[in-house]
Amino acid sequence: MENHPIPQDVTGFKFKLIGSITVKQFLYLLGFGILTTVAFVLPINILIKAPTMAAFALVGVALAFVPIEGRPMDVMLVNFAKAIPSENRYLYRKRGANLATFQVFGELPKKQGAPRQGGIAKVANPQDEKRAVLLSRLRNSPFRPDQSETRILDTINSYFTNGSSAVSTPPVLGSPMVVNQENTASELNKKRLDEIAKEAQRPPPVPKKEAGDAEFSMKETRHEIPKETTLPQPTPVRANPSLTGGFPTLPDVPNVVLGIIRDARGKTLPNILVEVIDSNGIPVRAFKTNALGQFASATQLQNGTYKIYFEDPQKNHEFEATEITLNGEIFNPLETTSIDAREKLRRELFGGVQATA
Repeated sequence: MENHPIPQDVTGFKFKLIGSITVKQFLYLLGFGILTTVAFVLPINILIKAPTMAAFALVGVALAFVPIEGRPMDVMLVNFAKAIPSENRYLYRKRGANLATFQVFGELPKKQGAPRQGGIAKVANPQDEKRAVLLSRLRNSPFRPDQSETRILDTINSYFTNGSSAVSTPPVLGSPMVVNQENTASELNKKRLDEIAKEAQRPPPVPKKEAGDAEFSMKETRHEIPKETTLPQPTPVRANPSLTGGFPTLPDVPNVVLGIIRDARGKTLPNILVEVIDSNGIPVRAFKTNALGQFASATQLQNGTYKIYFEDPQKNHEFEATEITLNGEIFNPLETTSIDAREKLRRELFGGVQATA
């Protein structure tokens, strides 16, 4: 297994020419070295030649190796040259709402506690003093927000103040009712009279014997009522996993070979290969049984004698070759029974006599 390569900075990759010198640094050194050589060759005064050569050499070395604020000198010089003719002036100006107008920065209501004995004054917390100084600076700030922003902030602040003060109370529907003691007493008397009248209207209790006779008559009437006839629900019949299909439909064309293949217990066998061979040993038809164990040729055969061979691809069943004769009439369906291990044992025991189901 090969080792993975070490990750490298692909974006910041620089082509190195000699050692740690890049192509860009080499070009700076080469260019200003040529200028220094030209200044040395020129026939000018030594007082002018020496400073010129030193300036070219220093500029080349600085551009190649000296960075400014972590960036190459040539990049910083280009940025400086672009910033000089620019007309934009970038100034910091604080805009937005005056934070002192928010309720958050307001003074918290002081809880009035019990007066202490001895009149000891409460010592101010240094954090409270800092907060008070900061809030005084914010309130005395010369900055004033825009009118539109102030209106928006006042609207937002009103939601908090109005929402906290307003308590949702259910509306009073109508005026409160004054209950008179005389009215309540008269109502109670009416209720008592109504109850006494209802008790007087109730029928007298029935004796036990009469109650038993009535109960017996109720039972007889219950028995006399005919019960509703309920239709029996059909029981679902499960399909047999082993299909027992019948013979295929007889065709109208003569000399068409068709039939059905079953095992020794009468179950149809699907996917059995069927091959029809003529008297010369040449295969003339080959087909496979369907899910119902049926097979049929699509076209008619010529008159003559044929042998039909059967083969199970799974090698679970064996078949005997069948010989048929076609003479231009409609061929009756052929029924073939397989020979499995159980059938072989039966034939060995009973000498080929077919068992009766």
